[in-house]
Amino acid sequence: MRSTSLRQRGVALFLGFFLVLASGYGASVPSAGRTRTLYVASNGSDHWSGTLPAPNAAGKDGPLQTLTAARDRIRTARRADPASAPTQVLVREGFYSLAEPFVLEAEDSGSEAKPMIYAAYPGEHPVISGGRKISGWEKGEKNIWRVEIPEVREGKWGF
Repeated sequence: MRSTSLRQRGVALFLGFFLVLASGYGASVPSAGRTRTLYVASNGSDHWSGTLPAPNAAGKDGPLQTLTAARDRIRTARRADPASAPTQVLVREGFYSLAEPFVLEAEDSGSEAKPMIYAAYPGEHPVISGGRKISGWEKGEKNIWRVEIPEVREGKWGF
């Protein structure tokens, strides 16, 4: 029962992020002067600071690579000094494949006075996908396509 609830929350979070990112909300994101921003980019690294929108010339700092790293950095910053913690994550153009649900808890919330925002970088349209590519399809009898997925057969993957 709990796994169904967690799966439903994961789907709801995914859909919520998709709607925020697809809506072009990033175009009306508050200016960096009023917020503290972390950046996520497909060419980033979770070992970098996340405070730059693109890798620097030396290739030693730049955006984070995953939403999970951004969320975890914000959690750590809030524990150390809530007043200086980032309040915005801007996701750059690119394809982000999630192997598991991106989960936000109550501790990840903002407030009316200081909202926590996850949005597309202004003018960009990132794609966040929790899907997996399924290959090996074969056309069977009566034009019915089928594929065998070993992980499903072994009980390691359900949907």
